[in-house]
Amino acid sequence: MSKYIVHVEIPYTDREAMTKFYGGMFGWEHETDPTFDYTMFRANENAGGGYVKIGEYDTKPDRLLVYFDSDDIDADTQKIEGLGGKLVDPKMAIPGMGWMAKFTDPSGNLIALWQNDPNAA
Repeated sequence: MSKYIVHVEIPYTDREAMTKFYGGMFGWEHETDPTFDYTMFRANENAGGGYVKIGEYDTKPDRLLVYFDSDDIDADTQKIEGLGGKLVDPKMAIPGMGWMAKFTDPSGNLIALWQNDPNAA
């Protein structure tokens, strides 16, 4: 099965400036989840992402984080090292949403996997 890009995280220093910029530039709609203090954007019905404050979660100003869909995150994380990558953050639950894991590819690029929780509302 093909792994689709399902989420992109863009680093920020000023969240308000980011929502104004990307909203004006591309017409993205924004919504802030107060539970996680996380602002998400929707580019279209299939693509979106969010903004992460620089310095949080090892976020750097030049490091976009791309999330790929996984239908079996446990199996996918088992493949990483055998293919020359390195597991950075093992599977972690995001309550009421799903699971994520981060890894680096053979060139050191940080990438993430995402599996939806089928029981999430």
